[in-house]
Order: sequence, then C-alpha cells, then structure tokens
Amino acid sequence: MEASFVDWTPTIKHLFELIMDKVINLGIPHVGELIFESIDTPGLIKCLEVSQTWKELAGNVLVTRWKGKMFEACKNGETKVVQLLLERCNSEESGLNIKDEDGWTPLMLACFNGHKDVVQLLLHHSERIDLNARTNNGGTALLIACANGHKDVVQLLLDNSERIEMNARSNNGRTAFMIACIYGHKDVVQMLLDHSEGGIELNARDHSGSTAFIWACQRGHQDIVQLLLEHLDQNIELNARSSAEWTSFMLGNVDTSVLVECLLVSEPWKVLAENVLIKRWKGKMFRACEIGETKVVRLLLERCNPEEVGLNIKDEKERTAFMAACRNGHKDVVQLLLDYSEKIELNAKNDFGNTAFMWACQFGHIDVVKLLIDNYERIDLNARANNGQSPFMVACGIGHKDVVKLLLDNSNRIELNARNNSGGTAFMWACKNGCKDVVQLLLENSQIVDINIPESFQLSQDIKNLIESHSMRVQN
Repeated sequence: MEASFVDWTPTIKHLFELIMDKVINLGIPHVGELIFESIDTPGLIKCLEVSQTWKELAGNVLVTRWKGKMFEACKNGETKVVQLLLERCNSEESGLNIKDEDGWTPLMLACFNGHKDVVQLLLHHSERIDLNARTNNGGTALLIACANGHKDVVQLLLDNSERIEMNARSNNGRTAFMIACIYGHKDVVQMLLDHSEGGIELNARDHSGSTAFIWACQRGHQDIVQLLLEHLDQNIELNARSSAEWTSFMLGNVDTSVLVECLLVSEPWKVLAENVLIKRWKGKMFRACEIGETKVVRLLLERCNPEEVGLNIKDEKERTAFMAACRNGHKDVVQLLLDYSEKIELNAKNDFGNTAFMWACQFGHIDVVKLLIDNYERIDLNARANNGQSPFMVACGIGHKDVVKLLLDNSNRIELNARNNSGGTAFMWACKNGCKDVVQLLLENSQIVDINIPESFQLSQDIKNLIESHSMRVQN
C-alpha cells in the first residue's frame, strides 16, 4: 500500500528528508527513486515543492508512473501530472491523443469534468493535440463542454477560436450553441451569443430541422427563450420551422410570461403567441384573474365569448373571476373586467354573501376599492353578507384605515351606520377588535358616524381612553 507524504507527521518527514539527502549525496539517485515509489501521487506532488533534487526525483517517479496514462490524468484532473507529462514526454509516450472505445480523447475528458487548469495546460500545447477530434457520436471538446455547462472551460475554448471549429456538428447535426440551448445552460448560451461575431451560427438546423431557439422552446427553458428574444438584433430566426413543419411555439413548453413577451416581437409572433395563450387559458378565466395575468385576461375578453373563457363560472366557494381579481388586488385586471362589465356579474355573491367590493375592502386593496367606488353606478357598495356585515363594517373591523377614510370621503354613497344581524355597527366592530386608528378616525367623523355603544360593551383600556378623550373635547 502506498504511503502519503502529505499525511506524514513533521518528524517523520524531517527524518525522510535527511535520509534522502544522504542517498543523493552518495550518488545513487536510483535508490532515491525506489524510495519515492512508495509514496502516492498526492504525496509526490507535494514533494515537487521541497527542493530541486526532490522535484527531479518525484518528477521521475511521476513520469514513470503516469507514462501512457494521460487519459486517466485528464479525467481525474491531475494538473501537475499532466504538466509533467507534457513537458517530459512526447505525444505517443504520454498517450496525449489516445482515444478510448467511445472515441474520447484526454482533452474531451478534461472538458467533460470541467477541469479548467488541465484544459488550459493542454491548450498551451495545442500544436500536439487535435482540438477538433470527434467521439463516435461526433462530439468535440467544445460540444462536450457546452453540454455540461462548464462555462470556464467554454471560455478557454472560445479564446482559442482560431484553432477550434466553433460550428462543429455532432452526428445528429447539433452545434455547440444548439446543445447549450437544449441543456438549458444560460451562462454558456450568453457566452456564445457574445462570441457570435466570431462566426457562431445561431440559426443552424439539426437533422430534424430544429434550431437552437426551437429546442429552447421545446425543452421549456424559459430563461434561455427570454435571452434569445433579447438578442433579436443578432438576427436569430424566430419563425423557423422544423422538418415536421412545427413552429417553435407549436413545439414549445414556454410559460405564460414568455409568451406574453412574444406578443411584442412581430405580427406573426403575436398571432402565434395569442393562439397558444388562448388555447392554454380557455375556460380558465378565474385562474388568470386570481394571479393577475393582465394580458391573458385581455386576450380572453377580446377573442372569446364569456362561456368559452368561464367568465362567470363560480368555483366551489361560489367565487367569480371578478371576485378573485378584487380579492387579490389586481387593479389592472379589475379595470379590464369593468371595461367588459356588460358580460360580467359585478355584484355576484359567494357562499358567505360577500361581493367583489366586500373582498377589496376586507383585504385593504385601496386602489381597487377606489376603482370600484368610481364605478358606483354598476357596483353595489352597500351589499350585505349573509351575517349582515357591510363593506364599511368589514373595513372598520379589520382596521384598514386608508380604506375607511376613502369610504368616509364617499359617505354620500356609503351606508356608514348600517347594522349587522346581531345589531353591531362599524364603530362597535372597530372598538371590539381594538383598531385604534380607525376608532380615532370614526370619532373625528362623529357627525356622520354613529359612535354610540351599549354600556355593557366590553372595551380595552386604550379604546376607552380614546372615547373618553373625544367626549371631553366635545364637551369643552
């Protein structure tokens, strides 16, 4: 079993150094090499740093040990070993251009495993290496590095583009740029785009007729599709068709956000993207409104009838798409739906009797609340829930001060003193829930708000103090 020089104690290392010095001084270096043979490769590499003599002895052992094994050294990332073999052996002795049964070379293996320093060394000796050698599948070092996303290695190869075939194709016709898009390596794609002036073919087609862009769409690599859309100035062909006559979007698995971006590219792309969006979202208006897909909602409203998109369909809790948009505060979606209000039940109720306006007030979406108030002729601003609660009561009871103030400013349209089924008012709810800011606001508007509460009504001390302070000011 080989010993590791690295793991020896300092004392043992020192004794070993003394012994070796005696051996060397006796002029029998071959004995020294025999001793070094018991040290493993990491230990020998450490020995290279001890002295010139040690470097020579350790180097001799390493060269002997690794002669003809450049393949293994590159695969394992043995940088110092590779350096020694390159410096002291010819190509045949080191096995520099040997191929395995799959046609892989040492350079390919270093690229596959991302051993940047090894690749750098090999490129310094590129006159001895076939940089464009191919595997049995037609892969080159560049294709392999791109497939595995080793951007540092790819950059080294791009820096040597005058000696490396940038558009080499695998047996199925795929280029490095295409492969990077297929496997979703965005950083590598960006590097190749930056190097496109060096002759990289961005619109090359493989044997199926697919381009890099088609592959990115088909594999659903959203970030790469977006990146390619941002580089239209480099004449990337977006409307290319595969040999099956499918456009990238007919093949595509890109998400909605990317499709929406495509609406802005060109008229053909707008048509393609719209068709996919409509097919994807038909009958799903509720979901589009719930998550705020404004452009999707617009498309569905413009291109489909209410039944096709499910405009007024209710979910299991009797909620409509309009309710969902108001509940989640999607102002732009709400505005769109109001523009098509003749198709929409704006005052529909869920199973608790809540309307869209009630939801907006409950969740404190002031922009949506204002928008609905501005459309008061079509929106029931005082619709009651099953328990008799009004939107104003709910806003006060939860403590949405800004919403409460907006409703107070529109007191000519809002029932401020309505009572729920248990006789409670907005002021009572604000007091009960300890909403100090709202209580203070209602007290300041006592000329229009009923601030009377039963003597039996339990209040926190803070709320009591507010009411007493208000009473004293009024009396004075």
